[in-house]
Amino acid sequence: MRRARGGRRWGLLCCAWMCALLMLGTTMAEGTPTVRMIYLVPSDRVIQPGYTAAIESAITQLQIWYRNEMGNGKTFLLHTPMVEIYETPHPASWYAANPAGDFVVWFWNNALADGFALTGGRFFDPENRWIFYIDADPACGQLTGGTSGVALLPANDLRGLTGQQNRPPCLGEPPDTAGICRWVGGLGHELGHAFDLPHPAGCEDSDPATFCPSDSLLWLGFREYPDTYLLPEDKVQLNASPFFLPINLPETLPPCGVVSVAIDIKPGETPNPINPKSKGNIPVAILSAATFDAPAEVDRASLTFGRTGQEASLAFCSPSPEDVNADSVLDLVCHFTIQQTGFQAGDTAGVLKGKTIDGTPLEGTDAVRIVP
Repeated sequence: MRRARGGRRWGLLCCAWMCALLMLGTTMAEGTPTVRMIYLVPSDRVIQPGYTAAIESAITQLQIWYRNEMGNGKTFLLHTPMVEIYETPHPASWYAANPAGDFVVWFWNNALADGFALTGGRFFDPENRWIFYIDADPACGQLTGGTSGVALLPANDLRGLTGQQNRPPCLGEPPDTAGICRWVGGLGHELGHAFDLPHPAGCEDSDPATFCPSDSLLWLGFREYPDTYLLPEDKVQLNASPFFLPINLPETLPPCGVVSVAIDIKPGETPNPINPKSKGNIPVAILSAATFDAPAEVDRASLTFGRTGQEASLAFCSPSPEDVNADSVLDLVCHFTIQQTGFQAGDTAGVLKGKTIDGTPLEGTDAVRIVP
């Protein structure tokens, strides 16, 4: 488990009050056990396609990383669809503020109560490991993390996976600026706890004479991911797990995460009318931000745009950057062939996908209105 403090991880917690919260599964169903990735969207938040893409990118990378670490071709199987989205009945602030046991577990109890009700998830589920992301923030001192077949990760993890600055829950603490890989590693760490892997004993026994493998994944190595490792005893435990089986996957790890970028379809127009039968091109601005220089960082040739983001519709990118949104920062404007975007009647969003020049995937969405 981890307490909501800037960047620090806390050990697995199974005190009497926590154990009383755990709901035991009673039957073993047929089928192959899987990892379920759940994206919970509070009632006052909107679904962020960039978050969905980032979760998918992170877990598929970890599937390869765990397989490579195991050394025997075994890793975990992912559910289909890979990321399941559920809209919750409560606003984001409710999860940290609604009394539910001791203060430290309000967020944990509230988020998992909604998550379990919506998905059928539970602790110690023999068929699934339940990994919940929720677009809500815990209060300072409240717990998140992984244990007993379940993990809960808050909004800061979603921000981290998409390259956004996180918001420390405790006043006076600086944001975690370690980068997207650190947040993929954080998921790998909590996933390990959901598989019942403990923190290294030598790191928690308070004996300075005991060696602590501090750079292992289940201690502080998540901050250096993918340059971390599983301990031999972790591999033995996972090898005996029904969740680990031989799976044929690529050996090379893809880049960490998906960079979520802001885009403006048809700059200056709202709500961006598009006639799919129209000849010609549609401009799409990729907006720069404090930590993202679109003209300098986007691999123009990699860009695709349309109703799913997979459409090879790029015509050209303007040679000169423009300040599209009047924030004194130059943006990149590219043009896409309308009849190759695949838009259909009823579509409400346009999706742009591509890569940065260092190979990191990027994605952005903006509203559209399909017209005759």
